[in-house]
Amino acid sequence: MDASEEVFQLVEVKRRIAEVESGRVELVPGDEVLVRARQLLAALSDEDEWVTEALRRDAEIEGNASAAISLAELDSYTQSRRKCVRAADDRE
Repeated sequence: MDASEEVFQLVEVKRRIAEVESGRVELVPGDEVLVRARQLLAALSDEDEWVTEALRRDAEIEGNASAAISLAELDSYTQSRRKCVRAADDRE
């Protein structure tokens, strides 16, 4: 399941909760869907924000490829950063 499918499922869960809480849909006695959905939302609230941010960044890069860095640039940055950290550690 990719991120967009997960976001869609989360939106559907939120929609279902809103329907039940507004009274538009009634729960069947013993229906645990609302309780389970609330638990799921509580567990995924941080993840939902991360997915939303990832999708926003993906759309930004799709619209403007120069907003991203290449893998070579990332590798160079990472190696440079490691050298700086090692040098700082050596000074201590």
